[in-house]
Amino acid sequence: AGLPQRELLSRYLSGEHAELVASCADPPLGRPGLNIFGAEESLRVDHLAVKLGVLALRQDLSPCKLWEDIWRRTDELYVVTEQCAAVFEQAMRSMLNRAGLSNDGIVIGPIKDPMRAHEKAMDEYVDRVFEPQETFLPEACITDMIRLKAICTNPETMLEIMTTLRKGFEMEIDGVDVRIEFVRIQNNFPSSADAFHFRSFLVNMRVMYKHLATYGEVQVHHKT
Repeated sequence: AGLPQRELLSRYLSGEHAELVASCADPPLGRPGLNIFGAEESLRVDHLAVKLGVLALRQDLSPCKLWEDIWRRTDELYVVTEQCAAVFEQAMRSMLNRAGLSNDGIVIGPIKDPMRAHEKAMDEYVDRVFEPQETFLPEACITDMIRLKAICTNPETMLEIMTTLRKGFEMEIDGVDVRIEFVRIQNNFPSSADAFHFRSFLVNMRVMYKHLATYGEVQVHHKT
């Protein structure tokens, strides 16, 4: 696909950009010239640099070339995500509180990092057919850029949450209407009644705010 020719606009990506460029040279991971370990205060960037190096080896690209491809492919995605993340969190926290879940049972996840976003897109969505195919970016199919976990300790609260998510809901935040719509669900409850088996629903929701739309994932867990 042709990559957008644009300046880097995302605050999230810009925060990693200079350090990542400084952390990697043209030779791939494992060859001389790539410094994947930077200053001690940049542990997150070091982690991303390692992931970048591994992905670069898989795609037979230099880390610097792959990073340029990644930020050009994901910049608009992060620009929208940055504007919707806080709204998604506020709307979901309000709904979960009304359903009887305290803030102690709500865990806000970080925005999906760019290396993982690109890796997931290429592994899972690259074969999807869109028109025109030459301008299709698989990263546009990612539905869990923003995530949160709702940990329920009783079935009544879990049922209330799932019923609301399936219906979708609207609310006003700072005078602006926010609409949360159901997209799809993955049922991770086991067919058996094994109490030691991991039990959860993964629910993808569409977030519409002002002129923007993005997707978030709500992990609804049952804690015994």
